[in-house]
Amino acid sequence: MTRRALRREIERGTLNGLITRTLAVAVLCLSCGGCTLPALTGALQVAEYGTSTFNKGALETYYQNSLDEAVIAVRTMVNELGLRPISDSPKDDFLYLKVMDEAGQEIFIRVKRRARMLTSVSIRVGLLGDEPYSTALMREVTELLTPEAAVRPRPDRFSPGADEHFPAKPPEMQDPPPR
Repeated sequence: MTRRALRREIERGTLNGLITRTLAVAVLCLSCGGCTLPALTGALQVAEYGTSTFNKGALETYYQNSLDEAVIAVRTMVNELGLRPISDSPKDDFLYLKVMDEAGQEIFIRVKRRARMLTSVSIRVGLLGDEPYSTALMREVTELLTPEAAVRPRPDRFSPGADEHFPAKPPEMQDPPPR
């Protein structure tokens, strides 16, 4: 803008509108930086491959399953791990669960229908999120939603040899043999 044009704007009193428009465009350009499009396409690729994303304290995964199948898997995971339900709010296309573990940690689980055979499951542990804990819980849901889960028996996680990373229960804590 030339000095003469600037002087004209000042005399007319329309400079404030020009400044407002210029600032609005500048803020828009800064808020929509160059990383927006790659981040969006990256998120779509993550969803396509079934991997989880950890964002704002919540771990979210998309499954090519119906809402009913995902809800059954989440409820089964909660029961198998012995989590205590605090709040259970089912809706037509949405389920919100708030559960607590034995240590008193709150866990927030959301299951939402995105399409007929596409459902998102979001898990947040605590207010700020705990990625390793959320990942372990999501792994349980994923195992329940895979086709192999229906035909393969699930090993007892606490029996000797169930997991090479954890030792077996001490003898005094082992369950008595079935009669």
